[in-house]
Amino acid sequence: MSILIKLIVLSAMICTPLIADVDATMLLKIYKGEGEEDFISSRTQLIEISKLKDIVVIASPGRSGSTLLTELAKKHVQHLKVFKTHLLPPTFKFNGKFLFIHSNPDLAAESALHRLLKSRSHGAVHFAHVESADREWFKKLGNSAKNQTKEENLLAYDALGCALQLQEWLFKRTKPSTINEANVLAIKFEHLWEEETIAAIKAFLKVETFELPPKRERGCEDELLTSQEIFFKNRYNLGSNEEPRYIAYDKARDLWKASPPFQFLKLRMTGYK
Repeated sequence: MSILIKLIVLSAMICTPLIADVDATMLLKIYKGEGEEDFISSRTQLIEISKLKDIVVIASPGRSGSTLLTELAKKHVQHLKVFKTHLLPPTFKFNGKFLFIHSNPDLAAESALHRLLKSRSHGAVHFAHVESADREWFKKLGNSAKNQTKEENLLAYDALGCALQLQEWLFKRTKPSTINEANVLAIKFEHLWEEETIAAIKAFLKVETFELPPKRERGCEDELLTSQEIFFKNRYNLGSNEEPRYIAYDKARDLWKASPPFQFLKLRMTGYK
């Protein structure tokens, strides 16, 4: 990995903008070219790996624990190649398996807002990678999260399409299944540390061990929030700091609440790509 890429990754990790003005296409190529060689960012790539059997893809709407789950899978699942994606489910035959992890949409929205405001480079990449994202909306902001306004922001609008992700992965493009026929295991992040969930993961992936690190509370300390975050939260949060509620995420929240801690699902094949 080059020094430039290492600096970009480090900048994103500490939430400090490194590059003020950067072409989104160029940045996406840098990010995907070396930093995330196992990241599936397009349906073309998904089609290319669809015939492989010995793979597992960690999917999520974003900001829901997929990075953690990917790292754990790479550590404990030696017999499968591990990929990560923010795409919607395939509509064609897929021979591998998916772990779809999702979380409280209101908290995920706050997390996405914080990450995008703290790291300018992450915004262009994230909106390019999340298939359900409203890229035209982000384009109107000049491809910069810092240009969000009191009316146009991630707490007022589900711009990353969380509701669409949950609808497609949990209901529309999948159906309940037995573990033997399932090719998707959907997991709520909030229940990831429970014994029953861990047992389901081990059975689904056919591994004997799947150890998780200690659970940490989600969220960001108030002193680390930007002035924009504080303003948007005060304006749109109808809940509490611990349990926020944003009208823009009512549909996504209903879908999240309607799903169990974990469930085995089978993809619905529609016969087209």
